[in-house]
Order: sequence, then C-alpha cells, then structure tokens
Amino acid sequence: MKLSNRDLVLRGLLGVLPTHLERYLRAALGERCTPERLRLLLAGSGGLSDLPDLADLSIQIRVLTARGADGRYRVALPPGLGSKLHEVRRFRNEVVHGGAFDADKTLAALVAVGETLRLIGAEAGRAEVRELIDAIDSGRGAGRTPLDAVGVEVACEPVVSYAHAVAGVAPEVSVRLSLPGRGAGPDLPASVDGRQRLSLASGSRGGQEPPSGVLEVMITLIEDDGGREITEPWHLAWDTSHPVLTGTRALALDRENLLQVSQPGSAHVRVELRAADGTQSVRRLPGLTVLPPRQWRLAGAEDWAGAALATFVQPGQAAVEALTDEALGIAKHDGGSAGPDVLAAAACTALRRRRIDREDAGPWRSAPSLVRTAAELLDSRRGTVLDVAVLLAGVLVRLGTAPVLLLTPETILVGYRRRGREGRAPASPQEAADLIRRGVMGMIDPRLAVGAAVAVLHGLPGRARGVALEALSDLTLAVPVGAARPGGAVPQPLLERNEDDVVAPARPEPPDGEPEHLGDEPAAGSPAAAPDAVGPSESSEPAPPAVEDLPAPPAVEEWKRSLLDLSRRNPLISLSARDTVKLWVPPDLIGRLEDLVNDRIFVTLRPDPYGAPNRASASAEERAELLTKKETYVNLSGNECTQRLRAMAASARTALAETGANNLYLTIGSLVWRIDGVEVHSPLILIPVNLEQADEKTYRIILDEAGASTPNHSLLTRFKASTGIDLVDLREPVRDEHGIDVRATLERVRRRLRRAGRRDTVKRTVHLGLFGYSTYRMWQDLEKDWRTIVSNPLVGHLLEAPNETPAAFLDPAGPAGGADDEPAEDVDEVVESLPLVADSDQARVVADAAAGRSLVVEGPPGTGKSQTVANLIFRALAQGRTVMFVAEKATTLDVVARRLREEAGIGDLLLNLHDNGMKPAEVREALRRALELRAPGPDAAAEADGLRERLARLRGRLGEYREGLHDPRDGFSYYRACQALIQVRDAESEKGEVERARSAFEARARETGLKAFDPAVHARLLADYRATLGRLREALTPELLGSVLARRDRILREAGPRTEELRRELNRRRGTLNVRELISSYWDLVVAITPCLLVSPDSVARFFPADRRYVDVVVFDEASQITVTGAVGAMGRGRSVVVVGDPRQMPPATAPGTTRGGGDLEGAGRRESGSILDRCLAGGVPSRRLTWHYRSRVESLIAFSNRHYYDGRLLTFPSPLTLAARPSDDGPGGYGICLRRVEGGAYQGERARAGRPGVRPSTNPVEAHQVVGEVVRRFEAHPEGAPSVGVITFNARQRDLIEELLRKELGSERVTAALEASDGLLVRNLDNAQGEERDAILFSLTFSANERGDVPLGFGLLGHAGGERRLNVAITRARCQIVLFSSFDPEDLHVERSAHQGVKDLRAYLEQARSGDAPRALPASHSAVDLHRNEVAERLREAGLEVSVGVGHSSFEIDLVLAAPGAGEPGRGAQPGRPRVAVLLDGPGWDRRGSVMDRDLLPFDVLKSMGWERVERVWTPEWVADPDAVVARLVEAAGGTLSARADQPQPEVPEAGGGGQAPSGDEATPSGPGAVADVDAAAAPASAREGLPAAPADGPAAAPAAPAVLDVPSAPAGPSTPDSAPDSPAAPAAPTDYREWRPEGTHPRDVLDRAEKDPGAKAQVIEVARAICDVESPLTRHRLIVKVCRTFGLSRTAKSREERVRRVLGETFAYIDADDFVWRTYDASLLPVSYRRGALDHVDAIEEIHPRELVALMADVRATHPEWTSSDELYQKALKRLSAKRRKLGARGILPALETALKEAEREGAEREGAE
Repeated sequence: MKLSNRDLVLRGLLGVLPTHLERYLRAALGERCTPERLRLLLAGSGGLSDLPDLADLSIQIRVLTARGADGRYRVALPPGLGSKLHEVRRFRNEVVHGGAFDADKTLAALVAVGETLRLIGAEAGRAEVRELIDAIDSGRGAGRTPLDAVGVEVACEPVVSYAHAVAGVAPEVSVRLSLPGRGAGPDLPASVDGRQRLSLASGSRGGQEPPSGVLEVMITLIEDDGGREITEPWHLAWDTSHPVLTGTRALALDRENLLQVSQPGSAHVRVELRAADGTQSVRRLPGLTVLPPRQWRLAGAEDWAGAALATFVQPGQAAVEALTDEALGIAKHDGGSAGPDVLAAAACTALRRRRIDREDAGPWRSAPSLVRTAAELLDSRRGTVLDVAVLLAGVLVRLGTAPVLLLTPETILVGYRRRGREGRAPASPQEAADLIRRGVMGMIDPRLAVGAAVAVLHGLPGRARGVALEALSDLTLAVPVGAARPGGAVPQPLLERNEDDVVAPARPEPPDGEPEHLGDEPAAGSPAAAPDAVGPSESSEPAPPAVEDLPAPPAVEEWKRSLLDLSRRNPLISLSARDTVKLWVPPDLIGRLEDLVNDRIFVTLRPDPYGAPNRASASAEERAELLTKKETYVNLSGNECTQRLRAMAASARTALAETGANNLYLTIGSLVWRIDGVEVHSPLILIPVNLEQADEKTYRIILDEAGASTPNHSLLTRFKASTGIDLVDLREPVRDEHGIDVRATLERVRRRLRRAGRRDTVKRTVHLGLFGYSTYRMWQDLEKDWRTIVSNPLVGHLLEAPNETPAAFLDPAGPAGGADDEPAEDVDEVVESLPLVADSDQARVVADAAAGRSLVVEGPPGTGKSQTVANLIFRALAQGRTVMFVAEKATTLDVVARRLREEAGIGDLLLNLHDNGMKPAEVREALRRALELRAPGPDAAAEADGLRERLARLRGRLGEYREGLHDPRDGFSYYRACQALIQVRDAESEKGEVERARSAFEARARETGLKAFDPAVHARLLADYRATLGRLREALTPELLGSVLARRDRILREAGPRTEELRRELNRRRGTLNVRELISSYWDLVVAITPCLLVSPDSVARFFPADRRYVDVVVFDEASQITVTGAVGAMGRGRSVVVVGDPRQMPPATAPGTTRGGGDLEGAGRRESGSILDRCLAGGVPSRRLTWHYRSRVESLIAFSNRHYYDGRLLTFPSPLTLAARPSDDGPGGYGICLRRVEGGAYQGERARAGRPGVRPSTNPVEAHQVVGEVVRRFEAHPEGAPSVGVITFNARQRDLIEELLRKELGSERVTAALEASDGLLVRNLDNAQGEERDAILFSLTFSANERGDVPLGFGLLGHAGGERRLNVAITRARCQIVLFSSFDPEDLHVERSAHQGVKDLRAYLEQARSGDAPRALPASHSAVDLHRNEVAERLREAGLEVSVGVGHSSFEIDLVLAAPGAGEPGRGAQPGRPRVAVLLDGPGWDRRGSVMDRDLLPFDVLKSMGWERVERVWTPEWVADPDAVVARLVEAAGGTLSARADQPQPEVPEAGGGGQAPSGDEATPSGPGAVADVDAAAAPASAREGLPAAPADGPAAAPAAPAVLDVPSAPAGPSTPDSAPDSPAAPAAPTDYREWRPEGTHPRDVLDRAEKDPGAKAQVIEVARAICDVESPLTRHRLIVKVCRTFGLSRTAKSREERVRRVLGETFAYIDADDFVWRTYDASLLPVSYRRGALDHVDAIEEIHPRELVALMADVRATHPEWTSSDELYQKALKRLSAKRRKLGARGILPALETALKEAEREGAEREGAE
C-alpha cells in the first residue's frame, strides 16, 4: 500500500515530530515540568485538562509558544523556532481538518517539520522526514535541487484559442518568483485593465538552500493534448540577490499551433528555471483552457472574448455573399427605400427561407460553443442561435448596417444602427441597451429569424417587443463588429486539413495544367458562369418535396437525411481535385472510355510523363492514340502516382471488406454550379470500378462485376432541392449498347439548363476517387418503401424519438417464458440440439431467437458471438425458419460461414451476398449446388429423437444429484449442512452443539440418498452423457437437412412453372438476369433453396428490393459498428431481429469517400453516429449478455477490460501460467502482457516534412523498426508459414510505415501471402481492428515525449470522447500474448491533465503491463468463503502438497490448484511447486451454473485445452465418505507422495507481514501473555508513580504507540518472500509484533480506591493508563481498564469497579474514538495505522483488535499476494499473521471481522486508484 501525500504529512507532523519535540520540551523545562507549571504556561490559551499531555503536538506548541505579559516567549527558543512552530501548527490544523495536499504543499509541510527538527537538533528525525519527502507522489514529487525552493506565481487569461490569435490579441502573463522566507512583496494583479485573470501558483518545493546567482527563466503556454507551444516564449534573467522578481508581458499567440488543436482541452503555464551550472527545474501550472479553431467561450472582457467572437463574422464567405444578394433582391422587390430596417428584415426573410432547425446553445461561460461557418450552417440546415447571429452579422456587414453582437447569459441578439450610420459604436453593453431603447439601434432576435415572420425589434407587436426590451437588462457583452476590425479582429480564413493531416487556411483547387480548349465546355449557346453570378432559381426557396398520401414519420425523415448527405462535405456534391485522380482523357473521347469500362476491358493508368507545367504541350492526338491502347495518363507523375493509386486501392479494399460496399468510382462529366454562392463541381455519371495492380508501379481499372454506369442521384436530389429543376435528362440518360451514351446525355443536360435560364457549366472531365454512393440505395429504400420497413415491429418501436424515454418493446412473439427471464424451452435441451458447444448464456439467446423473439445480445470480446450466431442459424433452420445474417465486415460473415460449413456441415444452405466479390455466375453456381442437395435417409430424425430421449434420462439423473446436494429443504441443503458442521467444529463449540450439527447433516444425507453416493457410478454417468451428446451432434445435420430440403421441395412444387424458369436461368452459361433481378423475380424460391443469406447493409439495399419480407429472422453481428440508418433497411426485410454486438467496442466508422478531405473545419471534433446496438439498448429491447470468455489463454489478457469495461461479469478460465514465476514472456511463443521500452523513439509530428523530406509525418520510425524486427523474429520461428501475429498502431500512418518496412524485410510477396492467410499476419490501426484476433498482438503506441519532455495527450481518437472503446477493442485481440512498444514510460503520461477516459485507461494499462499484475474482475470480498473447500485444502497441505484455493481473476475459480514440491515437467528438469492439477468441486459456484454443460463439461474441457496436466473432480459426498482416499488420489495426480499425513502434523510457521520475514524459533511471536518480548522496555517508568509525564527513551521500544502507527520505511530485514513486498519510500513499514504492557511490580491498591476523590491518586491512575496506551494503543477501553486494575493488584475486574475506573479516567485523559478504542492522543488516531502480528494471541477476542488494524492487515495481505488470490486464501494468510496458534476461520467472530475488513480495504484501495 502506498501512502498518499496527506498520509505523509500526517506521518511527519503527528508521528515523527511529537516524539522529538516532547524530548526537547522536557529538556527545556527541566525541573519546571510539573502539572502546576504546565497549567500556568497554558493559562489563557484555550481549554485544558487537569494533567496536560506532553505527547500531544498541540500542547507542545502551546507550551513552547506561550508568551508572557511582555510579549516574549516564556520558554527560551532558538532563533526562528517560534515562527516555524506557528507554521507547523497551521499545517497541522489543515491536515487534521481534511485539507488537500498536492506535491508542492506536501513538500512545504514536510520541509517545515524538517526545519523544526533542525532547530531543536533532532537529526534522527530529519532523516525520517527526508525519507517521507522522497515518497511524495509515490517518489516522483520531491524537489531535490536549490531551484525547487523557488516559489512561482502566474496570472494570465483563462481561455486561449485560434480565434484570439486571428484577432491579434495576446494574453498578458504576469509572473512573480520568490525565494523562501524572503518573498514578501505585492501580490499579482487579479485583473489588468478590468480584465479578470486566472491566478496559478506553485509554492516552494524543496528542502534545499535557495539558489544564488543569476537564473535564466523561460515562460510559455503549452496545450496538453498535443504538447504544442501556443505562445512565444518569454525569457527573463533573475538576479537572486533580489529575492522577488515580478513582471508582466503580452505573449504573442502561435497561430499555426493553435490551428492544430482539435478539441477543447487543458493547457498549462510552463516555467523553466535554469541555473548557471546547468541545473534545471520545470514547473507546470495547470488550469488554462485551449479551444479549437471554430469554438468560442465567454471568458474575459470585451477586448479578449469580444475580439475573438468578432473573427467568426466572415462577410467574405461566398454563402454570406449569396444570402446578402438574396436579401437585396427581397428588399428591392418589397419596394420603398432600402433603409437599415428594411435590409435587416430582408436578411431575416432570406434566412427564414432556408428552413434552419435551431439547436440549443449557451450558457456562454460554462462551456465552449461551436460556431459554424455560413456554408456549413446553410448546408446542414442546423445551427445554434450563435451560428445564426454570426451569419446575420456577416450579412449586415455587407449591407452596411454596422452590426453589434449582444450577449446575455443565455442567448445572443444582433443589433444594428438604424440612424446615423457613421455614429460611434457602443462602448459597453449598457450603452448598447440604451441606444436600442432610444431607437438609435435596431435589434434582431436570431431565434425568431429562423422561424417567425417578424424578427426585427421595431416590427414586433407591443407585448413581444416589451419582452425583447426586458432582455437588454441582462446584457453582459457587446461586440461592435466594425469597431473590432481596426483593433485586429479580422475575419477568420476558411480552413482545411491537408494531406499531412495538418490544418491550414484553405487553398484554391490546384490547376491540373490541362489546355483550356480541352478542359471546360460551357453549355452550347450560353455564356460561362460568371464568378459572382447567382441563378434566379437559386435565390428562391427550394421546391417542396412531392406530396404523398401519408407523410413519412419524423424519424424516417431524419434517417433519410443522415443517409443522403447533400451538403458540400459530400464529394458527390462538391468534388475536390485533391481527393481524386484526374484521368487525362480528351473531352471528345470520354464516351469512348465509358464504353471500354462498361465492356469490362482493363484500362491502364499511366503516370503523366510531362508534369503539370508542360501538360499543355501534349496533343489531343497523342492522348487519343493512347486510349486506343486501353491506356490513359493521369494528372500525377512518377512515385506520387504510384503512391496515390496504391493508397486508393488499399482504401477501396478496406471499405469493401469492412462494409461490403465498393466506394471506388470513375466519374464521367461534372456540373459546375453554385451552392449558396460557393462554386462546386459535381460528378454527373458514376461507374463502379476496381483498381488492380498490373505490375510494381502500374495500376489498371476494370468495371466492378456487379455494377454499371449510373447517374449521380445525390446531385439530382440536391440540385432539385436548391433550384427546383429536375434534371430528368440525367436521371433518365440516353442508353447505348455499352451503358450510357455520354455525349448525348451531357448535351441534353446542357440544353435543359439553358432552357431554365441557368448559367451552369457542364464539363467533360473524368476522375477516379472514393465516393460514398452506397448509402443512396438505402435512402432510396426509405424514400419508396418506408411503410414496408417500419412495419417490422422493432423498426416501428425505434421510431420513437431517441431523446424520449421509450416504453419497453412489446414483442409480438411474446416475452421470454419461465421464471427469472428464462426461455420457455429447457436450456439443457437447447444445448443438446446445437451442433457447436454452447454455454447456457448462448443457449438462452438461441432459444429466444429461434422462437421468433427480437432481442439484443451483448457479447464482450471472446465470448463466442460467432459461435452463438452459427448455433442460432442452425437452430432456426432446423425449426423451419429462414435467416438473413448481416455484418459490415466480410471476415465476420466468413467466421460464421466457416463454422457452419466445416463444423455443422450445412455450407450449401448459405448464400453469400456480402459484396461485389460474389459475382452473378458464382451466385448461380451456389444456387445450383444447393438445388442438387438430397435429403438423407428417413431414419435421421428418428435416430436424433432416440438420442435426445437418452440424454434426457441421463440429465435427469445428474439433476437428481444436483438437487440432492443443493436443494434447501427445511432451510438447509446437504451442502449447507456440511458447512454448518465444519463451522461449529472449527469454532470449538460445545460438544452438544457439534453433535446436533452432525446429526442434522447425517439426517440430510439419508434423506437425499447421498449417503450411498458412488463416485465411480457418477463418473460413468457423466462419461455416458458426454458420449451420447457427441453422437447426437453428429445426427443433427442429417436431421436438419431432411427438414430444410423437404420444405424446399414443397415450395418449389407449389411454384409451378416459376421453378422451371429459375432452373433454366441457373443452368445458362451466362445468365440473363443480374443478382438483383434474379432475387426480385424468384426471391421466395431463392430463400427456400438457400434459407440463410449472408449480406452486408449495403448489399441488402443493392440486391433485395425493399417492398417485401424475405426471411423470418434478421441477425446482426458487430452491431456496434452499424448505424441505425444502415440497419433499418435490413430489419425491414425480416420479421424478428437479433442484434449482436458489444456497446463497449467500436462505434460506427466513417467509410472512405463519404466526406471530402479538407474543406471547412468546424472544430467540433469527431461526432460518432449512434449504432443500432446502442439504439436498441436505449429503446427498451430485451437483452441478454454472454459472460463466458474463451479467447484469452492467459487471464491477464482480458483482466483489464473485464474490470474496467464489463463490471467484472466475464467468467474467465485460469491458465497454469497464472501461477507461473514470471507473469509474462515477450518472446515468440510467449504469453501475458509485456511492456517493451523503445529507447530513442521519437514521434514525428505534423511539421516533419519541413526540412526533412525523408521523414513521414505522424510516425515513429525507431519504434516502427523495432516492431518490424520483432515480427521478423516470429517469421523466422515459423519458416513453414505465417505466424499468427497482429500489429496494431495508434494511427494509420504508422501502420502504413510498418507494412512498408515489412515488405522490404520479408519481401512483398511473402507479406501479401501472410496478410491474406487465415489467422496469419495482421497490420491494422485502432479504427479497424475490431473482429480480428491473433495469438500475439504487437502494439506500436507511436507517440513519444516532445522536445520539452511532455508526452502529448491527444493520442488520435483515443484522446477523444469514447476513446476507451477503441482501447478496449485493441487490447482484447490477443489469444496468448500482447507486447507493447512504447517510446515513453507510463508515468510520463500525465493523465491528470486530460478529461478523456481513453487516455486515463491507457496509462493504467501500461502500468499493468510493466508491473505484470492483472486486476481481479470483482473484489475478492464478493466471493463467499467455502469452509468445505478450505477443509479439503488443509488436508492436502498436511499431505505435503502446495495448495492454492480459489484461483482465478473472475467469478469462475479453480477451487484448488495442486503442486507437489520437487515435481518437474518431463524433459525440463525439476520445477518445485509448478502447478499441475486443477481440482473442481461441486460447491455453490458449481450449483449456480445454468446447464450440465456449464457445470460438468465445459470447464473441464476448456481447462484441459489451456494446458492443465490434470483436471480432477471431487464430489462432496465422496469426500465425506472417505477423505483419505480422495487425498491419496489427488496426491498421486499431483505427482507427490503421502510422506506427510494428517497424523504427522507439520510445524506451522506464522505468516510474515509486509516487508519482514516470518519469525522463527525464539523470534516467533509469543503466544502467552507472559512471554512478551522486551517487557522491561515497555514497562511504566518511575515517573509515572510521581504523577508526571515520562520523557521518551531513545530506543524504539519507548516510542508512543509504536505498534499501531506506521514507521518510516526502512531496508528489508531479509530477502523478499511471496508474502513480503519490497520496501519502497511510498509503502508502509513492516508491521511490528504485538507488545503487551507490563508494570514494574504492583502499585498500591489504595491509590486506585481513593482516585475518585484524591487528585494525586487520580493523576497516578491516569499516568498508568497513558503508559499502557503508549505501548498498546489502540486498545479497547475495557481492556485498558482491566490492565489498569491489574496494575493496582486486582486479579479480576468487577463491573462496578470498571465503572469507577471509567469515571476516574474520564473522557479527556486520552482520545477515545467512536468504536470505544483508546488512543494515546487524537493526533495519533489520525496517522495511518498498521497491524500487529500475533495480536489475536494477546487479546480475548478479535473484537478487541481495532477495525482499522484489521483493514490495514487485509490491505497488506492483498498487496503482497497475486490478484487471483481468493478471499479464502486472504483470510487464511491474515489469520496466520494475527495468531501463531492453529486457529480456524470458523472460530467465533473471526470470519465476519475479516470479511468486513477486506471490504473496507478494497473500498479504500478503489478510492486510491480513482484518485490516482
């Protein structure tokens, strides 16, 4: 256990100082140390007892600092001691009252203690304090240089951002540096020019002499997430001969670094001090906030917050310009003079036409607010009142009406000048309010501007106008935009993210260098669109949608909007040249290219040989000739071409594998038009293609097998919405024999635009890029067939608004039957009817799903989701149902398909339509193969039924045993009666009580028949059940095929001629129907032939028309990655839905091509879409959770996630490696979690390219090379094939670098083969690792400390909200081993500066990896003690075996693990104590498992597969009948001998405590009250008889309350043992032996008799009591009084005597706590408490040991034993430390006391863990 900073202060102030200060005080007083003199010294200084206690620090300080009438100290003190004692008193009062102590404050307190000890000459005490200082912040917080003595104070602005940098304002930073004791001077100003600032301080941190000479000081501001400097550095020189340095300076903000801030985060002031000798000290003063570019927060006055806000008003944006033109047109149309009021009203009207939905915003001071650009606001049609106000202000600037932004605490208004346009801008909110009230200024309420007919103040009706005017009284900020401009608050530029992931001001699209006459082609007969032209239709309100009989519900409309992004972010609306590759095709030949591609001819892409500057010199003839060779140039040269095409091909492959959608398209033609004044290039025709590598540097395109040319429907929809024009000529293009007649179609589009009066341009261009077109098909399903989709009961339920609390889902199939949410079908029967092994959790899921119920299945990592889905599909098909299995990842479908094909034998009943990889010919082949299936013989079903009947009989007999063992008849089961007998026997109860318990147990044994239990018969019964179950599994597939094929044949017969038509179509060499047409025409026959369809959300929309039901059950896997909108279409194709996934794993990801790279950044960070899994869980859909974890072959691999993400509910299987000497092995074939520190690893940030052309940004090359080296080692260890190894990186660029290096080291072909191999090589980043698993996973953490030594806290998406879900996925992919490559140490990651759980969890995980520890899933106290299990363990220990009880990190434990000393593994030499045997009992844990499989088969099989040499069963009746035979069997299994037996008891050595060794021989803890070590040293001194406090002796035995108070850490006395942890400065010292106080002879009894009336006698009694407390406290008041009475000659203490002594002592002689335990002083009770070994041998009962001692005992036992140690073991270890006698846990009071103490120790440990 580590001491907290507060504990260290307590130890120094109340543990170390009082002992030495008491000795000094007594010496200083000399003969004056009498009660009378002490009372005189303390007179007038507060309450006082009759006999002042000089052991109390408060009394000591009061005596030493008492002053006489002349104001001088009454006790002569050394110079400085008086002031230091006052400082100590202040720290003492603060710590006693619960004050917080950070590292600096802790150090200051301990330095004050050390200085006090120095002044009184207590050098030994100073040494103790120095050790405490070393332990601050677990040894990391102590200052050890003179520079640490400097006090630092800083004041500055609380919030900084990119907007402030654009505004040209600079934060004013004030600093004050001071030397200790000489720092008097003025405080830093809390405000400058009325601006409130944040004050930060770092006090003096060292116990060293202060520095001398000149110090160099550098001050800067650092943002924590990225570790970037956000201001210029400020350099100062400080001559320390002047003890205080103060200064103020405005620090220029670093605009480029502030641009890279991606989310709101923390920042700190960094103060670096450097002495002439090179000594350096760095102070980090946290508390600042830094904002990303498009966010703002009200902090500071107008010149700070206001200037930043003014930069968001961007009148130069094209969208603002377009809205202004529209407003001018409205004002002109309305007639009259276009004055300010008219223009303001017109601006509101133009904005209202955009139909913007308003979101909530504010209050402005409490949190940052996102400020959208005008284009984003108008595109998304969503925004806050702040967005609308900023947009209106930009429009009003262009209209010349001098806008003013007016903020109240909750909203924002827009003012404008109505009269006198040249008048002075308001200088304050009050002045602005006054101008509005007087009518000089007008006002717009943005909330009304987006929805009400009137939003301008002067146009509001009287009452509404009055309400608006009342709001002016709350104005807190007025920002006149025009007045802010001269001060530097210029409009922000538009931003984009470039190819290096660096945010920068947006650049114009790069020219492609093509000749003008070959590039653009305006519409025939129409002029080219002028840059500032706005089409007439574009200024009007978009046309309303077509009227339907029944409008779609709002949720459906929301789903449609999220599917079809019609904003400029979508490349299908606004194509960016930077995101695509342009094909250099002559405009007249783009139709020829479209023909070649649609004819499935490869077209090779050649790099541009000329380069952009010389491209104009190329002739059209040259390019036309090239096209005749099926080749074309692209607008990229050399290596850049190869790299871009390689990356594009990889992204397309990943998207196809991850989502089932091919997002790679060739675009033919583009429309150049304007959206809200912004020119966009929209593709016209899309052709899905594949990009394949022809040779090392050449790529070629070919038509996607399942695709064809199609119009850009996203453009059609957006163009109609914006202009009212339906481009029917594009929607219904001219067709030719190849596809679309490009020339004719484009010409018709031009003519339509010309007729509509549009000046848009049709360009004949060709681009290749990634486009998210697949969602259009899903949108089309909702557009046309939403009624069919929402008629699915679950989809209809999800229509409820997500922010409402929905009612529970009412399943038409009815709720799950049975009690406790059990399925109506018996779980065992379900398990027996499944082809794959299933636990009871999985069986319940299968039962519900097969019954037609909709449900959610939460499947944490490794819990068998795929196996459950495979069983579910099999069971559903067996019951005559059809299934659609949906997953985005192809690998997810492949795992299930492989199980059904190879293990269940029904592969031909599956139809895989996941993606375009399933060609039409392959679909026809699969259906032909399924049609050829023939039913097995008629005996298949009969054979299966017969085996089921036999299993039912066997199961019944097994159930009878379970019922007899655990069924509580008359309140007690057989097992509970056995426990009760053991308990009364262990408690050494009276013989009659033991006999009654024995009689009750024997009666229960006779009633249940277990008295005649035969273990051999039971073993044969289990073996018969196992064998019969195996035979039934073999019979299930023929039975299912018979059922499915009979149903198929019936449906085919009933279909009549359609069946023959389908057969002819399938038998054609080249079918006439594509896949969608085939399914649309013969869907019912296809489903009958292949009743299980494997699809992705995209392929469902592509192949299955949405107007009908196809299947009975729709099953989703990895549903956390599927959006609601991506799922509802597939759900609508079925009747019931099973949603399988893990809400603690990856959220839905953005597919490549769905948003354009670069573009405007809104600075909001990534907002993740909600998944169908989350939505169903929130929507009250019934759920089940899988809890048995099978993946991890070592529990440490899953322990962290189980504890942190799954509430400890996963049941994991312990491995023999759990008890291995080494917790992990990082070599090939190793196990566990290992941290490998990469020396010299350096992360290359965003600016790595600058001056370093060979370095890739966002990578760590050194770390990458080490990872590659480790992968190569593993390949060398597997020369025959690819090893099962995965590499996971923290960003995509590091992943790409590692894969490239691997190809260089191992050869590209070998790496490609390994990547494609099943369970071979895996190279992924955090975003796409879900669903994968490998034996070993190598992590590249990628990031490192920067040049200042700070590790950035960004960590990509891990440093964002929800980052912990990505970490959870990454760390649960390994079966055997995880190796983390890190370029920093865990403590370098200062997570206290981050608000994101993902980064905090990473730090904790790295610490676990370094320590080798693995946390328990649930606290040990949650497991009940099993006395029967302990009895078996004790007998086995007596037989000479090493026994561990309750081994495991989770609720599933191996009851006993056995090892024989000296037993070794064959071929590897002797390995004493190596665990060999796992023993499973039949206790309460066994009884709670829900099926025979869970109880008797599955644990046995899994443990055997994990490497246990033997897995043995011990049945309780077997043990009761013949324990010796069981012991003999288990000893033989463990490889031991019966040399040690119960009749030859072995000497028992008490447990060692903490860091000490176990006492042995004459050092052992004495067991009798008269055998106390060092009695004389503990005896009361003679001074006690004189009524005066005794001076403490120099020896440790006389230290007050030494046994109960933690000592200063010291070196361990001997080698560390399993029960002893090495001492560290932060750990408490080894506990002491219990020391019993004994007097020097007997005191006169008459002193005690007259003590109630004689003050002198009373003083003697009190001093005896205090002397006892000095040695034995804390002790109960009863025990204290008994010992006092014995001191005065009483051998027994009557109740009346006890009451009399209680009155004599009173309540103030010492401190008595709430538990009636007596402490020497109150201060002593505040100190951290240890425990005393052997205490139970000295007190009458465990209740006489202080509860805090027992808590400390349990904490120490926990800390010195592995996490997998069970509560049984912990209690046994603790009991051995408390007593040298052979005590049992069942003895009176022991177990309840230890259980309570363990719970409290766990609670305190959890609190400490949370605080850290």
